[in-house]
Amino acid sequence: MNKLTDGSNLLWESSRVILPEHKERIRISREEARRGGRRERPVLDEQEWERINEAITRSLHDRAEKLYTIAKGRDTHGSIFLPLSE
Repeated sequence: MNKLTDGSNLLWESSRVILPEHKERIRISREEARRGGRRERPVLDEQEWERINEAITRSLHDRAEKLYTIAKGRDTHGSIFLPLSE
């Protein structure tokens, strides 16, 4: 059966060429699926912690609405929403 006959899957014909960055993302997704969908916890240095602290302080001072997600280990445990009202 050739590609142009009825029953062939023309929808996926364009997927023969995969860009390297797409192939890498597919590989990463498969590895995450093998680990149960969990991602590695990022390692933050002192400067990153300071930037996070400054962002939280600035949002509290400016009374800006923000949503922060809290993670412990590899699992997300909750979120903090800082509303505009007092």
